[in-house]
Amino acid sequence: ARIYHEILDAAAALPGVTSAGLTNALPLQPGSLTGSSYTVESRPADEDVLQKIVMFGVISNGFLDAMGTPLVAGRDIERADYDHARPVILINEQFAREAFGDADPIGQRVRFSGESWLEIVGVVKDVRLMGPREELRPIAYLPMTAPVPGARMGLMHVALRTDGDP
Repeated sequence: ARIYHEILDAAAALPGVTSAGLTNALPLQPGSLTGSSYTVESRPADEDVLQKIVMFGVISNGFLDAMGTPLVAGRDIERADYDHARPVILINEQFAREAFGDADPIGQRVRFSGESWLEIVGVVKDVRLMGPREELRPIAYLPMTAPVPGARMGLMHVALRTDGDP
């Protein structure tokens, strides 16, 4: 992950750049998100009900700012989350509604397909990643060091926000 931090730092230092982030799943790129069933620790799954699916992508700190995606509760992913391999996750509002109803999701834990538990540290505004007509779907954002199969960094894209025309 160190090379990605170096790329991120270099991009953020460019003249006119106000925020920079990395992701493996840019909007409007079909197939860039990974999907998985999930379990909420505080709400055991009913074995007679088909498990729900969440789509997820890997992001760095700064990605939400670069994309103009507001955080509506909690905190963003931080550099320390990578440095200390903290098992944290951000979810969108649709995921929060679907999995927690009116309950506060911050501090709750989820896992994908029986893997490690991840603590929800933030809720992100809903975004239609595949276009304006897309139905809202539950989406999770994982840090680059998340212990989840499919949440590998692989090809990462740099997202920049500038204070003028790039």
